[in-house]
Amino acid sequence: MSADASNTVALAVELDGTLVRSDLFLESMLALLRQNPFSVFSMLRWLLSGRAVLKRRISERVTVDPQVLPYLEEVLQYVRAEQAAGRHTVLATGSDQLLVQPVADYLGCFDAVMASDGKQNCSGRSKERQLTAAYGESGFDYIGNSVVDLPVWRGARFALLAARSDRCSRQLRERLQLERVFYYPAAGWPDWARQLHLRYWVGNVLVFAPLLLGPRNLEFLAWLAGLAAFMAFNLCSSGVLLGVDLLNLSLDRRHPVRCAGPLAAGRIYLITALLVAPLLLLGGLLLALPLAPAFALVLALYSLILACDAVWGTAPLLALSGFVVLCALRLVGGGAAASISPDYWLAALPL
Repeated sequence: MSADASNTVALAVELDGTLVRSDLFLESMLALLRQNPFSVFSMLRWLLSGRAVLKRRISERVTVDPQVLPYLEEVLQYVRAEQAAGRHTVLATGSDQLLVQPVADYLGCFDAVMASDGKQNCSGRSKERQLTAAYGESGFDYIGNSVVDLPVWRGARFALLAARSDRCSRQLRERLQLERVFYYPAAGWPDWARQLHLRYWVGNVLVFAPLLLGPRNLEFLAWLAGLAAFMAFNLCSSGVLLGVDLLNLSLDRRHPVRCAGPLAAGRIYLITALLVAPLLLLGGLLLALPLAPAFALVLALYSLILACDAVWGTAPLLALSGFVVLCALRLVGGGAAASISPDYWLAALPL
């Protein structure tokens, strides 16, 4: 097909997970939760009226800064080159129009925007019907990133894919013919180690101090309880800090150092982090349940103070006091898990 003929076919591009290594709906939801945690109840009420209504209600209350979003440069350069060659480009996405339009205006490489409008959710078959109505049967090429886009690809002339791995592209090649694949790196173990703040695990070894200094330092069951307490503290630490990172996402994007973090830079999926954070907290709770009830209370208090310290502990005095309290709770938690009275191990601590 000639270049002139190709230019008569529109280029439709998904925003979430394709042009941007993030999800504007999830980002806006997290931004609203940061403003008001109790808005979760309003979200549930809005969801009863449909996903399009939910997206619109959230986007009416928050904004997402397009300047700091983690764009997939290869896709962005491709779109700009196609528009410069005279091709009609459209940003077609399931996120709400109120959030998408500022992104399109900022980038300046889209001739039209097709998004959810508070009445209709522009995703899957709905998006395919809207694109077909606007550009005709096979009158557009489409760049997407997941199986949700299959109905759109099947209605397009050519299918283009933004993928994190060969596995994703192989699965989709079995269902349709891909014209081009844009690869961008998925999160590896170093990314997850950084995002889960494993350095906090080092401090959690304090739970073993009561065992070492107390009268049960040779008992296997006591050490088993100490190990369970150690892992419970680890899981809760990572879960809490990952949750705080999710709520602070927009702030981290503007920070000169934290903007390169795996979550802020889009190497870790938002939906994955949203699932992992509560699972970590649940895992810590399940490990705490077989131990002494006092340990569960200490762990819950530790998690609460850690969250507060991560959000508000920027002042030196607050940071120092938070550090001291968290260390003390680790010691008390270790003694409670192994059923060791503080009288025994406190007396052995160097003064």
